[in-house]
Amino acid sequence: MPLTAEAALALAPDSASAKAAQGLTARAKWVSVGEDETALWGECSGSGAKPYQTQIDQSGPTFKCSCPSRKFPCKHGLALLLLRAQDAAFFTATTQPAWVSEWLNKREEKAVKKKEKLEQAPAPIDSEAAEKTAQKRWARIDAAAADLQRWLIDQIDSGLAAVNASHRDQWHTVAARLVDAQAPGLAQRVREASALIAEGEHWPEKVLSALGVLQLICDAVSNRQQLSDALKADLR
Repeated sequence: MPLTAEAALALAPDSASAKAAQGLTARAKWVSVGEDETALWGECSGSGAKPYQTQIDQSGPTFKCSCPSRKFPCKHGLALLLLRAQDAAFFTATTQPAWVSEWLNKREEKAVKKKEKLEQAPAPIDSEAAEKTAQKRWARIDAAAADLQRWLIDQIDSGLAAVNASHRDQWHTVAARLVDAQAPGLAQRVREASALIAEGEHWPEKVLSALGVLQLICDAVSNRQQLSDALKADLR
């Protein structure tokens, strides 16, 4: 692996890590080191009885170490790479220890699974099932629109002069029924119309206009097969 000390130190997460790594490049610090075409590894003496197991996947490079440091790469990983750049003769081509092979195998398995997931074709859309679902929803909306239209007729028959702020709860009940029928857009328009009752100047005209829009929507629902695709999209 073509490598320079400068390139190794450039991977340091901060200057303190780079300085600490340089202090660990003495051969005496390392109980063992090794390499092959895919990895570098070594065991570095630390404060405990057991040396830290440090390994590098050369395809990255990607680092792993048994030390508790949260820095990535840690000073041991940096030191191992820096030592390889400065003293290649210290490294002997040999068979990977089990702890290195296990790590590399897990990385390979994860990479394969990730690739398979990305390459996996999306599940085919069941057009027949989708059509049935759409038909069921429209059936509920048809019933909701018919119920709404009867309510609209009642409001016009009784006259807006009889409507006052106390009627808002009744209008909200109508809106709740529309939500249950999966027609939240209609429900929102009913709530907005109720908010206009007895509010400001010329409120009866504003309420009548809002109810007129609701009537147009009800008409469109019952005659949707005659609408263009664009209007159907707006209606939905």
